[in-house]
Amino acid sequence: MKRRSALVSSAYLRTLFIGVGISLFIAAGYLLLQEYELIPDRLIVDRVVLDDLSSQQSLEFTLTLYGDTNEVDKQQIEEVVKNATVDGMLALDVVALQKSLEKLPWIYSVKARRVLPDKIDVWITEQQPVVIWGDRGYLNVEGELFEPASFTLANAKQKFSLPTINAPLNVTQQQNSVSLYNKFDRFKKILLEDVSSKAIIEQMVVDKRGAIHLLLTDGLELNLGRRWMERRLTRWVKHSKVILERFNKNGGGEVKLVDLRYERGVAIEFTGKG
Repeated sequence: MKRRSALVSSAYLRTLFIGVGISLFIAAGYLLLQEYELIPDRLIVDRVVLDDLSSQQSLEFTLTLYGDTNEVDKQQIEEVVKNATVDGMLALDVVALQKSLEKLPWIYSVKARRVLPDKIDVWITEQQPVVIWGDRGYLNVEGELFEPASFTLANAKQKFSLPTINAPLNVTQQQNSVSLYNKFDRFKKILLEDVSSKAIIEQMVVDKRGAIHLLLTDGLELNLGRRWMERRLTRWVKHSKVILERFNKNGGGEVKLVDLRYERGVAIEFTGKG
């Protein structure tokens, strides 16, 4: 009886182990598929040929790029990889390769992998521009400036529907792009609280003294001054509907500029009648 029980237990354990193994295999396959789905662009760039100096022979390897690479120059990536592998695959410094690739325009981050004997996989995360930074380049989602060599203001405005931040150099030395972008982002969120208006920031201008003007998509300009800017903008959002309706009904023309620097009110400039 005990022998039969032991045999049953052994068979049960074998079945259990096989079931667990199959489950793990399926789970691994699922995760692999998920990885491919999360990285939509899988592009085999080239069958790269180079001289392996250690053996005096030609070495071929496959360079495969993964990621959403709309703006990245794939030829530049290939050139960097070639330079990193001139001494052969075994001598490849993967960390150094990643750092070199991250210096290229439009690349935010890189993960590289060497698969011996003849494969290099590179995962690219491209920069996502959220703001045009004057006539110099773009800010990404963290407020960091990146400057593609081909950047022009006209082309940027035509290619992307993005707001602009303009600041003189003497201001940007004291208030870097990250801090100004953080202010821009807070202003944007405050304006979203105004359910009566769909206007958003089209341009943020910082003058030499650090005072900030906001130009909205409906043509209205807001002067926030240098201090208590968030508080002033919050107060405006709270009362803007009543103020604009009152002045527009008086027939003095549409409101063009609102100066919010006053503690107990605002100053308003009109466009004038047609």
